Amino acid sequence: MFFSLHEILEILRRIKELNVNIDDELRGWNWKNPPLISPFTKLINVSDLAGIECKTHRFGYVKYVLKIKGEENKLLQVGALTHRLYSLAYQNCKLIVYLYFPKNGQEFYDKFIEKKQEIYKEAERYYALGSDSKKIVDIIWNYAAHSFASSYDKIMIQSKHLNPDSVVGIISPVITEFPLDGSLLGFNRSVRIDGYVYPNLLIEIKTGELRSTAELGLACYSLIFESIYHMPIDAGLLLNVVFENDFSSFKVYEKNVIISESLRTRLIEERDEFIKIVENEIDPGLPEFCDSKCPYLKVCKNEK
Repeated sequence: MFFSLHEILEILRRIKELNVNIDDELRGWNWKNPPLISPFTKLINVSDLAGIECKTHRFGYVKYVLKIKGEENKLLQVGALTHRLYSLAYQNCKLIVYLYFPKNGQEFYDKFIEKKQEIYKEAERYYALGSDSKKIVDIIWNYAAHSFASSYDKIMIQSKHLNPDSVVGIISPVITEFPLDGSLLGFNRSVRIDGYVYPNLLIEIKTGELRSTAELGLACYSLIFESIYHMPIDAGLLLNVVFENDFSSFKVYEKNVIISESLRTRLIEERDEFIKIVENEIDPGLPEFCDSKCPYLKVCKNEK
């Protein structure tokens, strides 16, 4: 979850071995032409397709046409806090190295843990999780501290002639919340990827039980990245963070997701169907199954 450069290179090696072949017409740089060109002017969020599972996209009608504000629930709050901690951990790691350049992993660990009190306050203020917010901060922040401190020790014993920049590049190579403009493909202009590593590794985090939409986010980020940088993305890394019910511990399951032609085609079809519903103000009706994460669950349940 908190990767060193060595671990990233191993992930990239495994992705390279997949030998993925994609037709150029399904690469993001073909955004001006079918099937990628969006037939609509409306821009939507990546999360509209890759977040909750709604087979009819009815929540899009409720959100954009009826303009009803969704209600945050515990599952969404846990996901939001996890994403925030992931980003803050990488930021804090880099900051400690640049500001203090600790002598060893223990000094690094102590500095990293000092930040936890401040993180507690932010979590309690912005996430409606009660005492669970502190538990989530504890287990993720402690894990990040140990991961980065271990990597820090390994690099610091290798040479006397290291500088902060080289150490950061080795122990904290992931850029979090990497910004992209998705407007060329019908998505909003302020798309952010959970994690990005040069030249072309994209990382997506999902919490709890994976929905059938889980891989659409990586597909979307990949096509948007290709549309801007003209660099192919053949696969991405999906991190599934699963907590125990009492938030005493968590597991992280890694999956290399091939951004295949079928996944790209599915994404474009879902995008067109979703935007069609919104632009033409079509009520697609209720799905047979409603996702427990859906912030519009009460709206639709009242109509069943």
